[in-house]
Amino acid sequence: MLSLIPVSKKFVEKNLQCDPVQAGYVTFSFDFFFYVMASYYILKPMRDLTGVMLGNTSSLFRWTMVAVLLVNPLFSMLMARIPRASLVPVLYRFFISHLLLFFVGFIAVGVGKAELSGSVRLIPSLFFVWVSVFNLFAVSLFWSVMADRFTGAQGRKVFGFIGAGGTLGQMAGSALATKLPALTGVSGLLLISALLLEISVRCRPSLEDVVGQGKAVEAQEKPKPWTGIWLVMRSAYLFGICAYLFLYTFTSSFIYLQKQDLVGAAFASDEAKLQFFAQINFVVSAATLAIQLFFTGRLITSLGLIFSLSLMPGLTSVGFATLALAPGLYLLAAFEAVRTTLNYAISRPSREILFTVVSKEDKYISKNFIDTFVYRAGDSIASFAFDGLKGLNLGTTGISWAAVPFSVLWTGLAMGLGAAQRRRQKHQEAELARLASSGQANPNH
Repeated sequence: MLSLIPVSKKFVEKNLQCDPVQAGYVTFSFDFFFYVMASYYILKPMRDLTGVMLGNTSSLFRWTMVAVLLVNPLFSMLMARIPRASLVPVLYRFFISHLLLFFVGFIAVGVGKAELSGSVRLIPSLFFVWVSVFNLFAVSLFWSVMADRFTGAQGRKVFGFIGAGGTLGQMAGSALATKLPALTGVSGLLLISALLLEISVRCRPSLEDVVGQGKAVEAQEKPKPWTGIWLVMRSAYLFGICAYLFLYTFTSSFIYLQKQDLVGAAFASDEAKLQFFAQINFVVSAATLAIQLFFTGRLITSLGLIFSLSLMPGLTSVGFATLALAPGLYLLAAFEAVRTTLNYAISRPSREILFTVVSKEDKYISKNFIDTFVYRAGDSIASFAFDGLKGLNLGTTGISWAAVPFSVLWTGLAMGLGAAQRRRQKHQEAELARLASSGQANPNH
């Protein structure tokens, strides 16, 4: 196991009030998440760069949704056949093989060195879609394991710290993406990303040994290709989580697409655009880390899940209104940075807590469908809406005003989900207490 912070276990025991065994679970998860996010945050500014170079980000979002729709049934079938202990290594090494192929492809077409035109656009287009799919599946699978390992009460205390491991990874990946292109070129970053992802896989056996998750997903029936959809459709709670994530991605895409347009006009060289994206990611990561290490657990525990889920939707309403009144690239970048910081530091850990009170099948199958297809559906539908608003000659001001009602709706939904999770957790705790009194309690719930 490659430990990043040898004393982090003591830090967890002292500051998060965890017993030594649980502190071990947390520190293993922290290190594993670091390498996953470091790998992705090398790829993220590269994806943004290819989007600007190709100039058709809206259509790429729609193709990404198609790709996720095709991959989801395959993932459900894999869940039925591969034990959880093997799922992460198999899936992540599958992604590593793709990174090596993209490295060869980028060298062949000269990405980052030549203008993209004609058939040369195919490989960068595939890369944009692939990174968008890779991120969702890799991160969703990690948090599925976390939701399976920890209860709702435990998640309130430790998910922020575990997320801080990912934030450190974001900072490391962003720093590498900023500094290395001068030495390795844009294509060389793909090899660094593949190496970090392989290290994350090598962290995984240690995590498995501690957590002890060696069985396949235990469901009453083997998952079928569209199991995730049916599970979501028959549960109002899961459908509410879908709506919450959809509104997050919908509003995020409005910001992202406006930023792509403005960045394309503001910077001339590809290197300058890549550095701008990477620098924003680094600033966001630094701010997120400070909040995650010292405030997330305390904030969620003391102020409650309703507040933590509602914080970002409420801020988004204010942010879009401000942007409508004073449009500009740097204000837009600051708005995106604050939003992304709150997402990683507060909103994402809070959203993962929602899954601690559902069945194992929902934690893996339904959650994956929500985190991938619903996420990209929000992107795709937002891209249609964005193009439509641009077709009406609405600039940043009009598009920002159009997003405000969705943000208000999102805030109300967040409050309802927080209350629903609290009711489910009380029921879960009562059931665990009943099982404990009868000698049937399962420590891995």
